[in-house]
Amino acid sequence: MKITPDLCRAGRGLLNWSRADLAAAAGVSTPVVVKFEHGGNLQQATIDKIAAAFDAKGVKIENRPRIQTITRKTPPPSKQ
Repeated sequence: MKITPDLCRAGRGLLNWSRADLAAAAGVSTPVVVKFEHGGNLQQATIDKIAAAFDAKGVKIENRPRIQTITRKTPPPSKQ
């Protein structure tokens, strides 16, 4: 899955995650997430970890020419 900085921010928003939440889920540091979201270059393995963190939470990211979508595979948990 090809994830872009914009899709990364959208995915965090969908999950109501902070950058620190995403970093913890992906096993990377918060500055790495910040760098990625600001368009910095990361190793593909690191980008794959970020993408896998979204996938593990049921977020499907599609990035095709001229079409970018992000959807949640499962409904969000109810807040009680």
